[in-house]
Amino acid sequence: MNILDLETAETIDSIDGYGRIRDVLVAEDSLFLITNNTDGRGSPAANDDKLIRIPLD
Repeated sequence: MNILDLETAETIDSIDGYGRIRDVLVAEDSLFLITNNTDGRGSPAANDDKLIRIPLD
């Protein structure tokens, strides 16, 4: 997933390493991502699905 600078329309960074991103929310000063890596397949582990908060500075 790339981060787009809305003022310059340039890609400024990349978010990877989290697996499949299921949903995104921007709230106040943070970007929240929910991952969904098992989706009922395989053997689920404790760290498969995560809620990630990325501060927007």
